[in-house]
Amino acid sequence: MEKIKLEVIDWEHTCDDGCCYSWGTDVKINGEKVVVKGDDNYIGDILASVLEHLGYEVDFTGTYS
Repeated sequence: MEKIKLEVIDWEHTCDDGCCYSWGTDVKINGEKVVVKGDDNYIGDILASVLEHLGYEVDFTGTYS
């Protein structure tokens, strides 16, 4: 089985004047950034994007609660 290097990087950003705040998660596989389709704050979208990046066809359904 092939070994891969998986990096998960949580990030956050606040505007200089403090009026806005955002956060998310970046994912890299073997140093290459995975483009997350959907919401990079939602684990289901992150997981589906990682699997697609690895060559799997994904039929993803999920719900927010």
